[in-house]
This record gives sequence, C-alpha cells and structure tokens, in this order.
Amino acid sequence: MTLIDVEAHDREKQQVSLIGACTPEIDNAIAERLAFTLPAMPPSGSGGLGTMASVLRRPAIRLGLVTILFVVAGHFAGFTFIRPFLETVPLLGVEAISGILLAFGIGGFLGNIAGGLIAERNTTLAITLAASGIAVTAFLLAFAGEAPAMAAVATALWGFAFGALPVSVQSFITQSAADEAESAGALMLATFQVAISSGAVIVDVQGATGVFAFAGIAALLGATLIGVASRRGMVAAG
Repeated sequence: MTLIDVEAHDREKQQVSLIGACTPEIDNAIAERLAFTLPAMPPSGSGGLGTMASVLRRPAIRLGLVTILFVVAGHFAGFTFIRPFLETVPLLGVEAISGILLAFGIGGFLGNIAGGLIAERNTTLAITLAASGIAVTAFLLAFAGEAPAMAAVATALWGFAFGALPVSVQSFITQSAADEAESAGALMLATFQVAISSGAVIVDVQGATGVFAFAGIAALLGATLIGVASRRGMVAAG
C-alpha cells in the first residue's frame, strides 16, 4: 500500500465515521418531520381470519384469486424453464440469452407502466390483456420457438405482458374490497405463493415438452374467466 493509498484510506474512514455520527440526528429529524406532516391513517376495519373469510365470500374476490392462480401458475411454470429452453430449442448462446433476458426485464418495466395506465380505466380489461399476452407468447414459444428471432421476440413480449399483471390484479383486488384492502391483499399474496409452487410442480411433471403449452393454457383460462365474468356483469369494469 502506497502513501497515497494510506491517506485515501484514512479519509474514507473519517467520512464513514462522520456519516455514522450524523445518522441518529438525521433519523430523528426525519421522524419528527414525518410525524408533523403525514396525515392520520386509522385502520378502516379489524384484521384477522374472520375478516379474511368474510372478504373471501365476495364473488369478485374469488374470481380475482382464481384468475391469479391460473395465470401466475402458468407464468412461473414457463419462466422457470426459459433459460434451458433458449439453450436447447433455438440453440442460443450465452450472450444472446443474456440479451433476451434483459429485454424480458425491460419489457416487464414497460408493461408495469402500461398495466397501471389501463387499470386506471378498467381493471378487468387490464388483467384480460395481460393474461392473454402471457398465453399468446407461451404458445409462440411452444410451437414456434425453434426460430431464434421468434423466441427472442416472444420472450420480450412475455416480459411486457407479465409486467402488466401484478399492478392490474392488485388494482382489481383493492377495488373489490376497498373497505378491507389489507385482508384482500393478504389473500392475494397467499394465492401468488400457491400459484408459484403449483407452477414449479408442473415443470417437474411435464418436463420440457409440455411446460409452455401448460403455461399458455393456464393463462388463457385465467383471461377467459375474468373476461367472460366482466362481459356478463359479474364484476365491475372499473
């Protein structure tokens, strides 16, 4: 270590010490400011298993949870296998797969924004479009994924479609139980976890050949379920 390195190291230690010394004062100042500026937010209801059971009896909530179960199970069944699929079916290399997965992530970011904009106007439409997008892209991978270009485009669009799903279903569930949003949110999270586990089981059972077909069928069932319910007036469109 040179003299310059030693001096630089000492300066870094002094800066860290200074930051550490200031942290409690900064925390206290922020806490005081928040205490005076944030509005009071009393709970709108009492939580508990009884409340969750009451929320679960609402038809719109049950519809939303079953839709989540289908679509999320299908998504994670397929996405769990996406990397080995890209390696073995279109025979893509590491650099190409990295770029495609990056496109999936960027698509997810953009899809989240688009899903939020659509959900502001119509939550059931937002869920239907997101689930349909997952179904279409999964079928493209299942039946036309041998072509590298098709595999790349379908994967990126899949990311966009799934990115729109969480914000859409969260808006739907919140609107369907606005008076018990916390309990409804807990049910939604539990359904997500069950769906993810179910998707992993399907991967083990079906293997490489049927996983994307299952993903497409499951997502299509979810899209059909909530789409038909919306058209029949079983759930509110907003």
